[in-house]
Amino acid sequence: QGLHLRNLPIKERARRVAWLGQQEQGSDDLTVSDVVMLGRLPYQSLGSTADSRDEAIVQGWLEQLQLMPLKDKRLTELSSGERQRALLGRALAVQAPLLLMDEPIAHVDLPSQSEWLKTVRQLTRQDTTVVSVLHDLNLAMRADHVVLMHQGQVVMQSTPHDTQLHQALREVFQHCIAIH
Repeated sequence: QGLHLRNLPIKERARRVAWLGQQEQGSDDLTVSDVVMLGRLPYQSLGSTADSRDEAIVQGWLEQLQLMPLKDKRLTELSSGERQRALLGRALAVQAPLLLMDEPIAHVDLPSQSEWLKTVRQLTRQDTTVVSVLHDLNLAMRADHVVLMHQGQVVMQSTPHDTQLHQALREVFQHCIAIH
């Protein structure tokens, strides 16, 4: 967006970039609703509470991520996949134009992975840039753009349908994979 993040106040940075790390830790005594509401902190003043807009956004993500049955459960009561979905809800509640994720669907069941992919597609249609590290090639190859890395180096960047990318993938994986 033509801005240097270092020049922005920290609260403005927090509104522009959301992050979901791999196996991120959260305070175990928080409920799922509390965790998702943390994504709204960049929009609140010190000492203020959530307003009706914050509540509506959190409610929307709880519903979309199928977290409503879990909303009052504490993080310690969740499976690792449910916990990851709650943390994803927190990142999405920020509503940042840039969403960075490192293995966001680790430990998440297949139906939830499919929902994650639908959510990402919806976000990109709404002009959100989503950058995600994925080791699951089946999901990675559904991206708009793929950056293939090997031993910390960029090997190639291309669309998933590029035959040169397919060849590079076979080489990086020592011809142990086939792309159909």
